[in-house]
Amino acid sequence: MAGKHLLVEKPATTTGASALELAEIAKAKGLVMQVGHVEQHNPAWKAAKQYLADVVSGAVPAYIDASRTSGYTFRSTDVGATFDLMIHDLELVLSLIPSPIVRVSAFGVAQFGGYEDASYATLEFENGSVARLKASRIEMEAVRQMTVRTASQSIFVDFAARSAKRVCPKREILEGAYSPENVTYAQMAPRVKTFMQEEYEVEELVRDPFDALELEMKDFVSAILRGTPSVVPGERAARAVQVGEMIVRDLQARASRAQNAPVHTLKVA
Repeated sequence: MAGKHLLVEKPATTTGASALELAEIAKAKGLVMQVGHVEQHNPAWKAAKQYLADVVSGAVPAYIDASRTSGYTFRSTDVGATFDLMIHDLELVLSLIPSPIVRVSAFGVAQFGGYEDASYATLEFENGSVARLKASRIEMEAVRQMTVRTASQSIFVDFAARSAKRVCPKREILEGAYSPENVTYAQMAPRVKTFMQEEYEVEELVRDPFDALELEMKDFVSAILRGTPSVVPGERAARAVQVGEMIVRDLQARASRAQNAPVHTLKVA
C-alpha cells in the first residue's frame, strides 16, 4: 500500500487472508480502507438497523433469512454465486451479529460449469443467532430481500425496492394474554381471521429514499478528513471474504461426497 486511502470494490480481495492483511496494513499506516458494500447505505437497510440495536449489541439473538437472486447474465463468471452475490448479505449479517460463527453448512448447484451458480448457506453463531442465505444467478426472478426476526419483532427489507417494514406483536401478546393457558380455541375462533391484523402492528420504515452511492462516497471522504469510522471497515469486509471461503469449501466438500457416493437402486419385487 503506497500510503493511499483505498475504496475497494467488493469482495475486498480474492482471499480472506489477503483481505485481512490489507486491512491490517491500512490500520498500521493510519489509512482508510473502505470496501464497496453499498447495501450498507441502502435507505431500507439504514432504516431497519435503527430498530435492531439489541441485536447489534448482542443482547438478543436473531434469525436472518436472506435471498439474492437473478437470471444468468454471463458476467462475473470468474467467481461463483457466493462471491458474486452472497458476499453482500454476508457483510450485512456480520455487521448485525456480534458473535463468532460456530458452524457453516452449505450446498451449491453448478449448471454452467466452473463455479457454483446457486449457493445456499446456513450460519450458526455462538450467541444462538442463525442466518440462512440464498444466492442464485439461475432464477427467473430478481430478488434482493432480507428478513430479521427476534422474539419481539420481524423486520422485512427489500433492497431493490429500497423499502422496509416492521411487524410487532402488541404488548398483550408478549405478556402472555393469548397463551394457551389463558385462552381456548372456542374463545378465539371468531377472531382467527382478523387476529393478526388486529394484534400485530405494521410500520413502514422508509420515508425519504436517498442515493446510496452518494452516501458511500461521503462516508469515505468523512473517514479520511474527519477520522469518523467507516460504515464498511476493511476488517469486517475481510471477515466476509473469510466466511465466503468457508461456505465454498463446505459446498465443494458436499459435492465431492455426492460424486463419490455409491449408487443405490430401488429393487422392485
